[in-house]
Formats: sequence, C-alpha cells, structure tokens
Amino acid sequence: MKYANHDDAGPPSSSSTYTRAKHVTATYQADPSGAWTSAYHGVATDHEAYSPSGSWYHFVYDWSNAGKTTHETTSEGFDGTWDGISENYHQITGLPDQDLSCSAPGGGQPWWIYHYYASGVQYRWSPAKGSTDEVGVCARTRQKLFTGGKAIVNRQNLLHINAWAQQYGKPPLAPWQGTPADFIDPAKIQMLGHSLAGRQADGSGDLYLVMPDNAALDLNLSIPGVKHYNATVTSVQKHKLFVQANSYLLAPDCVRPDAHYCVGQGLTFTPAFVPEIPNVSEKRVQWMLPGKFVNYTTPPSYPDGSSNYVINLDLLATETTIAWWFNAAFVPQKLAVMVRVNLTFGNGQLASVPACGQLTMHRPRLVNFTKNVDGPVALNLVHNHAAGNSPYLEGPLQDALAVGPPAHYTVYVEAIAPFSGLAGSTQTVSGREGTDWSMGVDTHGNPYLDTQEFYVPPYPLNEQNGYRRRIWIVDTPGTSMGALSTWATVQLDFEDYIRFKPDAGPGPNIYVTLGSVDWHVHGETSLGLGPAPGDGVDWCPVATGDDVPQMIPTGEAGMDDLVNGVDYFPYWLHTGQGN
Repeated sequence: MKYANHDDAGPPSSSSTYTRAKHVTATYQADPSGAWTSAYHGVATDHEAYSPSGSWYHFVYDWSNAGKTTHETTSEGFDGTWDGISENYHQITGLPDQDLSCSAPGGGQPWWIYHYYASGVQYRWSPAKGSTDEVGVCARTRQKLFTGGKAIVNRQNLLHINAWAQQYGKPPLAPWQGTPADFIDPAKIQMLGHSLAGRQADGSGDLYLVMPDNAALDLNLSIPGVKHYNATVTSVQKHKLFVQANSYLLAPDCVRPDAHYCVGQGLTFTPAFVPEIPNVSEKRVQWMLPGKFVNYTTPPSYPDGSSNYVINLDLLATETTIAWWFNAAFVPQKLAVMVRVNLTFGNGQLASVPACGQLTMHRPRLVNFTKNVDGPVALNLVHNHAAGNSPYLEGPLQDALAVGPPAHYTVYVEAIAPFSGLAGSTQTVSGREGTDWSMGVDTHGNPYLDTQEFYVPPYPLNEQNGYRRRIWIVDTPGTSMGALSTWATVQLDFEDYIRFKPDAGPGPNIYVTLGSVDWHVHGETSLGLGPAPGDGVDWCPVATGDDVPQMIPTGEAGMDDLVNGVDYFPYWLHTGQGN
C-alpha cells in the first residue's frame, strides 16, 4: 500500500509518502494427539519520507511463534531493535492487511477496512488548491484448507463452508476515511473452484463439498470482476458420515469393540452424519454389502411350503436397510459395509458422500460327525392288529412296514463366545412309499418337509454347554399297510439341514444352514403268512418269488458324509405326514 500527499500551494512545496509491504505465511498441522497447531511468520516494512526536509523513517516488523521484534532506522542516524510491536488492533500483524476507516466516538471500536484483495486500486484527491492526496493498494490473500484426519484411511467427508464478502469503493477522504462498503451477493463468491450459488440461490453463502481427509487445498477464494474487497470464511464444518449397525457406530479403519456379529443375526444399517447436516432437501442412499447375505423373505408357493430368503436390490436403496449374513468363517471374518449418500441442499447444490464401516462375522461350525447307515436293510412288518382277531382274516390293516436297522447320525454344533443360540435339524424328503392297496406318498421329485420344520427340536447352545451342542437323528422310514395289502415299497431320499439361529442383538434373527447330510432308503417286499409266536401265523415280508415267509434283506440304504459349510436354505414344496 502506498499513500502520498503533495502540497504545492505556496513556497516551499512539500510532500510526504507512506508505503507498506507485508508478507505473512502460516501453516497448520496436527500434533501426535490430533490437535491442530499453527506455525506462522510475518514481515512488514513501513517507510515514511518527507520533503523538502529529506527526513525518513523505516520500520521492519518481524513476528512468528517465537515472538515479535521491531527494527527502526531514521534519516537522523537512529538504528535500534526491540522486542514487541506497538499496535492496538493488529493493524500491523493482522491478516489480511487493514487500515483505519473511521474512529469510533468515545474511544469505542474503530472501523477498519481489510485488503483481502486489491488490484488496480488507485485513488487521487485534491482537498485544497495546490494540494493532492494519492493512495494505491495491491493485495492478495491466499488461504489453504486443511481437512484433517488420517490419510491412510482414504476417507472422504462432507465439508460445509460458509463465506461472505464486501466490496469497497472510493473513500471520500484520504487515505481510507469513510470508505464505502457494500456486501457482495454470495452467489458471486468462488471457492475451491466452485461457486457459492446453487441451482436455487438463497443468499446463504454456503458451499457443500466432499473432500478427502488429511488434504491441504488452496481455498482460492475470489470474486471475479471485483477489484477491491474483503472476504471472510465464517465457518468450516466437517460432517463425518458413519455406518450404524443396530444403532452402533462402525469405524472406517478398524473394528470397534462391539462390532462383532454372527450369521443369522439381523443387522439394521443406517447412515449417520456427525454432526447432523442442516438444510437438506433430498437424500438418496445406496448400500453395498459384502459377502453372502439375504434381506428379504418371499412367501411360500403353497400354504404348507417354505418361505425363501433372497436379495431384494430395492431394499439396498433405502435409508434404513436390514440384512442377514448366512456364510462366513468360524474365525470371525472382517467385512466392510459401504454406503453412499447423495444429498440435495436447499440452495440446489449436490453432494455425494461415501462411507465405510468395519465389522466381523462369525459362523458356527460342525464337528465330530458319525453315522451308521450303509448297506442292505430289511423292511420289517410291525404288528399292531387287535389281540384275539384272526390275522389271516384281518390282513395287515393295522400294521406298518418299517426299515431296519434305523438310520442314525450324530454331529456337534460349535460356536465361539458370546454367540449363543439354538441348534436343530430340518429334514426334507423326496420319492414315494406305499402298498398295492394304497400309495401313501409320492412327491413327484419335489422336496417335502418331513412332518414339521424341525425334525430334531432346536436345543440351546450357550455358555452352560461350552458353546457346543449335540444334534442326532434315529430314523426308521416306512409305510402304513392297507387291508389285504400283499406288496409294499419304500423309495425315499432325505436331506437333513443342520441349522443355527443366534440370540444376539435386537433381531429379528433367522436360522441359517451350517451343513447337510444326504441319505436314502430304497426297498420293496411282498407279504405272506408265516409262523409267529403267540398267534400261530402272521403276516411278514417275503422275498419276491419266494414261497417261504422269512425276515430277509429287501433293499439297501446309504448315507453320505456330512457336507460341512453348506449355506443354502432348506426348501420344501409341501409338508408330508412323516416317514
């Protein structure tokens, strides 16, 4: 800035000039505790010169974190340095540079103008005949925006920045007395390459931007077409977006203490801005969930059929969404839940904010599987007719044909603490069984539920049993006999699903499959009269074409090994009456 006064009204003519040059730098960085610290250094030089006396005064001001000093030299030979800078209102060290515009009456706060930016500003006055005042200023303030945070997380956050500016005109008196100032429409302000005007400009001076953490960006605050103005960033607010699981905030870079979950556990996800964002007119959310999960239940094809779990993509575009994972590792597996929130603000500006939340998922496992079904089996008649009635006349009406020996397997469900829950087995069957008198069941190749959803009722798995629960089955498939039946068949294929549902969380939770066992029984026989203790004669199976009734193998059965890790859900078209 330069100010000059010339007086040529009478001899001798006189003049005075005052110039100031100033340069200040300030940097910011986070200390090990995360607190922001600043390092700054400024140098300003003032020079005053008078004629015709030829006297002059030169001041050099230096200030930094280490302290302040003033160095003065004069035309009279004075040369001295001392600590401190004499100023009442930071008129020397202030940033941006400032000049007095109006003194306040009664010693109040004076009115200053601030040269945030000035280019081509040159004013001239003639307050009296032969007298001239001139002032000129050139100024440019450059600011950086430090977003903070950890760069290694690669996180982005929403920044809400507010700014205002005022434009200066020519003052009526030199150098800056009574300088007129008018507020500038915030829509004309530009920062970070963006205009503060939205599609529906509201004059708020708000700018919403998504920025990476740990970045230092040139603010580049400017007002095109205005040559002299002050501008102020009134506020910078960082809004961090988090993923919430069952109302618990997940961290983007680590797994928090309570962010450990289990397959089958219902997790309700919501996005959460901290602090909340004002002035949002529209919000659209898109979720991206990793791994194997479901989020929707479809109704059964028939009233006695199974419901089915699927992924409904539409539900991943809602602000609040629920999901159930059905596969993971026994050792908790780390998963990253992603969300993107697209915002429209009241001024029409748009912002798209991503976020990530870390969690772990545990899946119980099956151990110590044993079985006993493999090889030939017999179809044995179980006698249930009334005592004293002639079995020959009655026929095998009240009897049943059953497979022997029974199918049997044992397996243990094992989880880690603290994931308690219920473990059980669901059995589906396909095939046919019946007699020449009445065909009992024919599934026509479709799976049917065997009697009820849990063939083996769910048992608690918890701390009391060491998070380990035995599941076993003893099964004797067969068919009911009709009056005068002379032939029977059992051609059945079974699939047993070992399932688990956790207790954790608010729910709702679902049963998930941990493994499956496939086994079958295929056999048929004719019936004939033979000797029977107590009754003399009774019905019993005979080999086809054999005239002598006897208990002989009439089929075969087999059981596959446990398939550990099966994760599909059981499906059945109808519910059968039991085998």
